[in-house]
Amino acid sequence: MTDTRAFAFFERAFRPFFLSAAVFSVFAALAWAGYWLGTPIGIPLFDWNWWHGHEMVFGFAVPAVVGFLLTAAQNWTGIATVSGMRLALLYVVWLLPRVLMWFPDVVAVQVVGAIDVAFLPLSAWFLGSALVRAKNWRNGVFVGILLLLAFTNASSYFWADVGQRLLSAQALLGAVFWVLLVVVIMGGRVIPFFTAKRLGLPQRAPIGMVESLSLGLVAVVALIYSLGLHPIIPSVVMALFYGVATVAHAVRLGRWHGERTGAVPLLWSLHSAYGLLVVGLFLMFLVELQVMQNLTTALHFLTIGGIGLLVLAMMSRVSLGHTGRPLQVGRWIPVAYLAIGLSALLRVFGTLILGSEQTLWVYSGSALLWALGFLIFAVKYGPILWQPSQK
Repeated sequence: MTDTRAFAFFERAFRPFFLSAAVFSVFAALAWAGYWLGTPIGIPLFDWNWWHGHEMVFGFAVPAVVGFLLTAAQNWTGIATVSGMRLALLYVVWLLPRVLMWFPDVVAVQVVGAIDVAFLPLSAWFLGSALVRAKNWRNGVFVGILLLLAFTNASSYFWADVGQRLLSAQALLGAVFWVLLVVVIMGGRVIPFFTAKRLGLPQRAPIGMVESLSLGLVAVVALIYSLGLHPIIPSVVMALFYGVATVAHAVRLGRWHGERTGAVPLLWSLHSAYGLLVVGLFLMFLVELQVMQNLTTALHFLTIGGIGLLVLAMMSRVSLGHTGRPLQVGRWIPVAYLAIGLSALLRVFGTLILGSEQTLWVYSGSALLWALGFLIFAVKYGPILWQPSQK
């Protein structure tokens, strides 16, 4: 087997994908802010709105998820998933479409889409191979989710290419909720475990009905959006799904001792992110009841505050743990957590406080806060992810 210690960046999947997800999200946020401020850096594939929605899922969230799953699978199975040259090639398959999207007049959309869509089935293959060899069927659900994410990615390209932007948007919403499903599954496993272990508290056993509702309803919503069925589902039914999911996730979070984590940033960040996720689901509930009119506003609270902060908190914890470093952060990483939380609050409530005439500055300010949070992570964790482990 190739000695990867000389190339620690490709030693395990979390290294390249965590760092690159953070760096890319800084670029994506700054580019989006520049677009709103009238100084766009160019014209990406299809248009700016499609690019922003697509890339915050498949350029940021998906590589972070893949990096986590391929790393966790080695712990679950004791079998290496992918490293060295194979990991480098997988990384290139993710990276190449991020670049090619800026040359739509040079590279055909079918070429960009084919390379981009291939990333998730390849990742699923590496993950599934380890799980099958170890007969670890419990975690096979993640292989299915990665393949469903690939389907939504392909759908988003296809529908945008034929001019069906509503269906393309539905596919991207489906992708958001498949990512959310991974986040809440893993959150339910690691947040109570990390908390109980660090604070010396008993870990409460999950409640079966709560687990089924919290995870199952996210999967149902993801499937509805992925198949483009949302327009034909009565709003009251969608509201019921979101309402019950909100309660289930709130009950789930309330059993994890979050009130005792205030002195530990690696813990309060996870609990805070999950709390914002619950609020995001509640805002989606209000949208379906037409109490809240703007779907994108509610969705951004879910994606920035819930998914974004939880991804950042998980990357912070996993990167330390898997490189043999103490599970402690300095003064800057909590600032990064706060920046992402403020980004969500500004994006959702900024225009309510400052007025709709300030929309441009609210959106740009939210993007800049996001960029600040992940820039801090990239600067502080870059050496950790690049250099060999301390084990």
